[in-house]
Amino acid sequence: MARIRLYQDIHFQGRELDTDESIENLQAHDFNDAVLSCIVESGTWLLYQHAHFQGEVSLLPVGSYGSPNAMGISNNILSAVRKPPALSGPVICLFRDSYFRGRMVVLRGAHSNLKMLNFNDRMSSALVLRGNWALHEHVDFRGKTWQLGCDGGPFAPGQYPTPSPFENDTVSALKPV
Repeated sequence: MARIRLYQDIHFQGRELDTDESIENLQAHDFNDAVLSCIVESGTWLLYQHAHFQGEVSLLPVGSYGSPNAMGISNNILSAVRKPPALSGPVICLFRDSYFRGRMVVLRGAHSNLKMLNFNDRMSSALVLRGNWALHEHVDFRGKTWQLGCDGGPFAPGQYPTPSPFENDTVSALKPV
């Protein structure tokens, strides 16, 4: 289970918000734009600048982050937190927008037609949490193929924040390999 503790002051001081669930809008907890440090106790968390998982994003693994700089965010701009799914077997998270923003679809197996999930030709970024995946340009695993893996990624393992190596809004099918 993933767990994060958010604090209103640097170095884990001040009011605390402890959660093991994604929060789409921290304003509901009176924590919007008020987080200055955090502790990721378990799992990996996505921190978003704006509510509804929009704006700049920072991906944090287990660890203690005593300041906004350590969290990879600007001062007092955190408005939402999202936990990726539990890991077992191959897992990939597809995002509608670049930098892990917008609608998220979690897949654990082959999908020959992403239209069934209302996600055909809509992927702009991905997190590969476990395994290796083949992404296909057309339904039924046809057309161009791109390979993504939990050990690959242009900037960090398993992280594909922009349409690279795949093409933006062109993925119609995918499967673990």
